[in-house]
Amino acid sequence: DLGLISLGKKCPKPVILRAYKAACQVAQEHGQNLTEAGNDYIEFQEFRLFLVNLKKYTLLWEIFVSLDTGNDRRIDRKEFRKGIKKLEKLGVTVEDADKEFDIIDADHGGQILFEEFGDWGLQYVYPEMN
Repeated sequence: DLGLISLGKKCPKPVILRAYKAACQVAQEHGQNLTEAGNDYIEFQEFRLFLVNLKKYTLLWEIFVSLDTGNDRRIDRKEFRKGIKKLEKLGVTVEDADKEFDIIDADHGGQILFEEFGDWGLQYVYPEMN
C-alpha cells in the first residue's frame, strides 16, 4: 500500500488487502508465484491480477461503506435491509433480504464483514474480468 500512497492515491487498506490476497491466490493456484518469499510480495506476473482485483474490490468497498451506516466496518441485518437497493449497482435484485443476508454472512456472526461481502460480491462485479 505504500506504493499507492506514494502515487497520491487513497485506497482503503481492506481493499488493498483483499486484492493482494486474491492476486497471490490465483498466482499460486497456477504455479506462477515462484519466489521463495511466496505471499510476501506481488511479483511481476501477479501485478495485473492485483490491479484487476483492486478495481473490483474498490467498487465493492464503495457499496459496503454506503450500507454500513454505523461506520463500524460491519453491516448488521437492519443496515442491510435499509440499504438493499444499493446492491442494484451490482445488478443484483434481492427478493428476500434476510435470506441474502444469511448467505453473505458466511461465519453466521450476525454481521457482514467486508471480507464476506467481497467474497459474495465478486460474482457480480465486472463478470467479464473473471
